[in-house]
Amino acid sequence: KYFGIAINHPYTKGMEKIDPAKLALYSGAPERKKNRDYFEERSVKGELLWVLLPYPCDAHAQEAGMDKFTYQELIEKALMLDTEDPSSEWRKIKVEQLRLVEKLNKINQIHVLGEDTDLWLSVKGRTWSPCAGEFNLPDGENFTGPIEDSANRYIRFSYPGIYEGRDIENIYLEFKYGKVVKSTATKGEAYLHEILKVDGADGVGE
Repeated sequence: KYFGIAINHPYTKGMEKIDPAKLALYSGAPERKKNRDYFEERSVKGELLWVLLPYPCDAHAQEAGMDKFTYQELIEKALMLDTEDPSSEWRKIKVEQLRLVEKLNKINQIHVLGEDTDLWLSVKGRTWSPCAGEFNLPDGENFTGPIEDSANRYIRFSYPGIYEGRDIENIYLEFKYGKVVKSTATKGEAYLHEILKVDGADGVGE
């Protein structure tokens, strides 16, 4: 078995001057998909163990509106490193996650309602998985994938979305039968449009 540790500490906006079409081409490159598929295949088989965690760098602290030392304290608490036994704390979270998964597995439909948001998704027959620090840190999510053609209506993301080193702000997406049919952003809209051209990027995944 192999164990990989990925420490997330990049420049958050290091690709702002790169042509959006070139970045989208890189994102959808067949070689990258091949590598991702191989990674996921080995991970599912248990041949590859991995963990992804943040590192308190200046760039991320600035994005959070904090100095690096305050941001470091935030990360330590989020990772449970401020407790006597972090592993024990994550195991406690896993117990709660399993309880929630039992309820979520009985749900057929999800309705996300909020400001500029009215999105419907079907999760009928889908299995939810608990996450409590085995792969991503910090953690605490339960996840599944919706029925591929079930996403309908619209959603807005008011927080900035930084993807592949570029900033996209105030993203608005309209869905019809699982596909994005309209997309806008107040910043990075051209890049958003290019990304949505990548095979499979206009649907809803995890």
